Amino acid sequence: MLSVLSTEILMSQSSSVQFRNDIFDAALASAQQQDKPIFIDTWAEWCGPCKKMEPVFRDPALASYFNQNFVNVRIDMGREGEVKQQVQRKYDIFFLPTLLILDKEGHVMFRSDNKVLSAQELLNVAQAINSPESYATAPVRRSVKSHPKSTVQEPVAQEVKISEDMMLSRSTATGATILVQRPDISDMDYSDDPNEKVLYTLGEGDQLPPEILYEEAYFRYSQFSDGSHRETVQQYLDSQSDWKTEKNVKFIFDFLMNTDTRQFSFMINNRSLFESVLGADVVKQSIGILVYQKLFQAVDRPDLTLAKELFAHLNQANKDQKAYSYILNRTYTEGRMEEYVSIAADYIQYVNPLDLPVQRKVAHHLSEHGTDKKQIYQAARHLDDMMTGKEVDYELHHVLAKLYYKAGKNNKAKKAADKAISVAKRQNKEYNKTEQLYSLL
Repeated sequence: MLSVLSTEILMSQSSSVQFRNDIFDAALASAQQQDKPIFIDTWAEWCGPCKKMEPVFRDPALASYFNQNFVNVRIDMGREGEVKQQVQRKYDIFFLPTLLILDKEGHVMFRSDNKVLSAQELLNVAQAINSPESYATAPVRRSVKSHPKSTVQEPVAQEVKISEDMMLSRSTATGATILVQRPDISDMDYSDDPNEKVLYTLGEGDQLPPEILYEEAYFRYSQFSDGSHRETVQQYLDSQSDWKTEKNVKFIFDFLMNTDTRQFSFMINNRSLFESVLGADVVKQSIGILVYQKLFQAVDRPDLTLAKELFAHLNQANKDQKAYSYILNRTYTEGRMEEYVSIAADYIQYVNPLDLPVQRKVAHHLSEHGTDKKQIYQAARHLDDMMTGKEVDYELHHVLAKLYYKAGKNNKAKKAADKAISVAKRQNKEYNKTEQLYSLL
């Protein structure tokens, strides 16, 4: 496997990024052997935004650069397997597409969640990562017994109190992220070298005061593209005994990531509080975005029960209608017709018996592939009730006759066939197949 991974197939000549499919451990081994970073594209067949990335991967300049400088891996998150579970768990993959650039040890250097990047945007990121002098990744948090001393001041992090005259900055000398005194640019002695007044180095130590964690979360989110702010957000919230303060409400809202978090549940359970602080329209819009991302771009796609819960956040009154429509559209698009027919039966019976497009799909499938006479007869009755007193297209009248025939209801089949033939004559349609069916009755 490793020898295959190490082989460069027309790397510089390729018109598309050359992906190795559904591997991870072998990709790490190859990256270490070749001393290259790893590029991972997570995707699924049903993911619309993932398909929009395909032209990006075919961009000649991007393809040439990635094929020469990266070990490129594509992982199908729509198919259950060990690699999918490994990558999803290790890198917290929630939305698709998620693009990852890892160093050869597997540490995240860049991630893009739920976005369609242009070829130039992605190429810029790749080139920056291969130029360490112009790109510094967030340092990995590690446990240490004491904090390093500053070059000027010596208090450890626990003694630092965040105030308005402090700020986070990046060291021009080392690339580290540090807490510094906010400069007074009117001071004649002002220097823009942050190393002169270092108070705290980002990523050093685990027992940090909440004030630093609060600042660090925003700084990591705005300055780094590796998702490292997530851990800091959770550490800050874990340090808070009261999430309902105005400061914490705004913090939670700013870092809402998906519907599967404690923060989202907290907002839903305290929606009026969030609306009073942030405004009802802002909260409604944010909930809508997160719900639709979960419905249409999450790796673990909602079942009917969860879909109802999600749509209830948007509109309690029509949650059942919306949830069934979502599940039915998804199963139909993915070609899972047996599941579609089963779900549609409940939908037609309990939610919307007047949905002719759904009944049409069910009827066509069962007329061709159905074997359960009880199921076929139930579908025929629903369709017949829907069509009573109406003249639709000839094809659907013919399908109704065929359903009754397959269900063993010959008298009803004859009646439906007569109706189909009379409709065909009025609509100037050919009806030989209905006459052939009639001859069997």
